[in-house]
Amino acid sequence: MAKKLKSKKSQVLTENVFDYYVHFKLNKNASEKEIQEVLRTNLNKVRQMIASLSSCANGSKELTWLQEEEKRIHAANNIFRKKETRVEYDEKLELAITAGRVDAASYEVADDVYAEIEKMFAMGDFNGVIRKCQELISSGSSEVRLYTYVARSYYMSDRNSEAIATVDKCVDVHPNDLNALQLASRYYNMCNNDIQKAQEFINRMLEIDAESSLAVCEQVYLYLCMGNREMAYKACDDYINAHPTDEDFRESCAIDMISYTYRLFVEDESGTSLLISQEAYDECLEVSEKAASIFADEDIKAHLDYTRQFGEIVYNEDNKANIRWTFFASACYAVPAVVYFVMSFMALFSGEGFLAFLGGLLGSLLVGALSAGGFYCGIQLHKVSKRPYWQIFKYELTGKREKKEQLYVTIGNIVGGWMRLSFKFSWWLFKLAIRWALPG
Repeated sequence: MAKKLKSKKSQVLTENVFDYYVHFKLNKNASEKEIQEVLRTNLNKVRQMIASLSSCANGSKELTWLQEEEKRIHAANNIFRKKETRVEYDEKLELAITAGRVDAASYEVADDVYAEIEKMFAMGDFNGVIRKCQELISSGSSEVRLYTYVARSYYMSDRNSEAIATVDKCVDVHPNDLNALQLASRYYNMCNNDIQKAQEFINRMLEIDAESSLAVCEQVYLYLCMGNREMAYKACDDYINAHPTDEDFRESCAIDMISYTYRLFVEDESGTSLLISQEAYDECLEVSEKAASIFADEDIKAHLDYTRQFGEIVYNEDNKANIRWTFFASACYAVPAVVYFVMSFMALFSGEGFLAFLGGLLGSLLVGALSAGGFYCGIQLHKVSKRPYWQIFKYELTGKREKKEQLYVTIGNIVGGWMRLSFKFSWWLFKLAIRWALPG
């Protein structure tokens, strides 16, 4: 073991190493399972934060940072999913620390009164955000942006009633402010699923300004939440056709569409946020493609590429060993099956009797059935291993397989384990026979 570590540490780092332990506040003594639970919690928070974004408060900058954070969580999950990859990462990190080549994420914000608030929110300090914003509101500041961060922080803390109270207060203070009305529409939709109330706020926005781009953005978002993608795309396209030079609308509407796609992720019984069906993935891809078609900046394109990756057909590498052993077992049983079959007919034609023939034939059928069963299980395990990445990702996050896959993986584990044990036992017998056979 010491020799192996020495050879690892003799390698020269060619790039910096990101310290996931520090970034996600991971305990280095925790097990892989415990670390994955922390990462799942972080992933769910990031997706909720993205879903809570609206075009009325610096959505683009936060969306970019949150998407990068999501990628970091996926990268960390791939490392800490297996003990082998974790050991390799720990060795590289140790080398990087010694060499001073450790990377860290940073959230850059404008140097103004909101710098501290935005950073706290991005880092998940929601109580700190609420406290800071309320201090500013109490001191006389009443900007909609402050209420926005308070509402988001309550939403992220699962305090929906307080989020609703916050947006109601914001509308009371700013009854004719389009940003305040959009904020109220969004949170009545997200927190209470009150589509009618959300629509009322949009109608008030249109009464104030019939050409309001914010109102159209929120209408598009509401249509998407209602499951009416056709009306959402029409409302978007109609506004763009009427205002072809309004780039701010394109950006805001694209951000809202991206925010909506994160609502398609559903929490399972363990609290893990996942795409759980092909229909959900198809909708996620369609809406992401629409967002990229109206505002194709680098971040929106990156999100579309990321979404497409979830639909790529990939192979579950964890099943390869069992597939090989299952097919090998099938071949090993096929050989004696053929031998028994040939010997049964030899016995029949050599005059050894019908019982010898029947015994050999039954033996051939029995062993042949084992061979055929192993081959069938190998084929099925191969099929269930080749799946869309959103299904593989579900297993990577939760460690739980689909029932059909779990069945064939279990059979593969049994067959593979049996074959490995058989070979070890056969090799032991072979060595024992050699010792007996050789003199001295």
